[in-house]
Amino acid sequence: MCNALLGRTQMAFWFVNIVVAVLVVWAVTGSVPLITNSVLALMGIGAGTALGAALVDQSSVGTVPEPSKGLLKDILTDSGSIALHRFQIFVWTIVLGFLFWGSVYNHLALPDFDTTLLGLVGISSGAYAGFKFQENQAK
Repeated sequence: MCNALLGRTQMAFWFVNIVVAVLVVWAVTGSVPLITNSVLALMGIGAGTALGAALVDQSSVGTVPEPSKGLLKDILTDSGSIALHRFQIFVWTIVLGFLFWGSVYNHLALPDFDTTLLGLVGISSGAYAGFKFQENQAK
């Protein structure tokens, strides 16, 4: 299993969704949409999660990555069972993904989310990075 896979997956998820949304809005309206603070925050949360997870993994030198069990199992499990902190970040990323595309579809614009909702995603990402210390120590 690739270390920091969940963080990298979240970062890639937001990168791909934002690029596709910008291209879709541009193709339909003929103008590039305004990049909102929320979109920047989502990119930052994704990048921060991936970087934090990579730094935690780097601090546990000598651990051998486990073989992959499939993407979903790799990102949701630690030591064989679904981990709440991993499930939480996964669910909030998917929920915001649906809200993101709902806004793009309904308004032909990039969304401007409430800061509390973005804070919720940020807290989930921070919890994931924090609990990775425990995961790596258990190995």
